[in-house]
Amino acid sequence: VDPYHLVFKDGFWYLVGFCHWRGDERLFRIDRIKRIHLLMQHFTPPADIHRKPHWSTAWGMEMGKEYLFKVRFWGDSARFVRETQFHPDQVIEDGPEDTVAFTAKAYGLKSVCRWVLSFGGEAEVLEPRPLRDMVAEEIRKAGGRY
Repeated sequence: VDPYHLVFKDGFWYLVGFCHWRGDERLFRIDRIKRIHLLMQHFTPPADIHRKPHWSTAWGMEMGKEYLFKVRFWGDSARFVRETQFHPDQVIEDGPEDTVAFTAKAYGLKSVCRWVLSFGGEAEVLEPRPLRDMVAEEIRKAGGRY
């Protein structure tokens, strides 16, 4: 790995770097690294490395395709979401009957799915469709266990 940055997010340290094995930029959670070998090789970081949004639209440090997502919240969750800064580019719009619509960007949807599920029945994914389907599938699987 050619290391570019260390980032602390949500209680964990991450290494952002170029993975030679996968041939792509990746995130590595530091506490999951099993072995480290210091090599005497040198590398030149990409010229635009400081302009890349490694975590500006990351949701939980997941990397992948960029998505714009929108979630509606009710009840105590609406109040909590209205009062909380989850992401620097989030947009919160008041809706009918004390609801709020939360919009932000994320690279990948797995972390967003877990976040939405943490609000239980007081959240509904409005878009994108793949995220809505992912949350619905997780709810079906959980319902099958009860």
